[in-house]
Amino acid sequence: FVNREEGLDFLDIGCADGNLFNDFVKQGLITRKDLYLGIDISHTAINRAKTLIKNEQKKSIIYSQGDILNVENLIQDYGQKDIIFLFKTIYYLAPEIDSVITNLEKILNNNGVIFITYNFFEGCFTSRWLDPFILHKKFVCNNFKCHLFDKNLANIQLNNEEMYFMIYQKKTGIH
Repeated sequence: FVNREEGLDFLDIGCADGNLFNDFVKQGLITRKDLYLGIDISHTAINRAKTLIKNEQKKSIIYSQGDILNVENLIQDYGQKDIIFLFKTIYYLAPEIDSVITNLEKILNNNGVIFITYNFFEGCFTSRWLDPFILHKKFVCNNFKCHLFDKNLANIQLNNEEMYFMIYQKKTGIH
């Protein structure tokens, strides 16, 4: 999505202190035409992220305390999104994963894309509800097309964790 004419609406769920946005700007992946919304459940993280916004970015960057389980308010306040990032976040939502996927489908524009990274190790707390394979099956069964499901794509392995990279696209005409 580097050479494009129109701006995109991004949503970063679990944005923490805004590092993902800053990395994307440095790499030229987010431009002045784009709108970026970062949400996190933590007020402290959002306040920290807001301090990093430069004056010329204030119209196109929003950091807001929010919860993906309350998607109606997100859509009402900020509209639907073209691209959603869930980097090292979705497993925190494991007990509510079915509601989360339903809400992701609601907030994503038709043909919109979700990028996910998932750190996993055997016996982790969230494996009671979710692992990368269960998550993959849930997305595919909920009318998302899988573009990538790969383990250790970037040869990243920390401690005994495996890093899964996933890309799903909302199918056109599905609501």
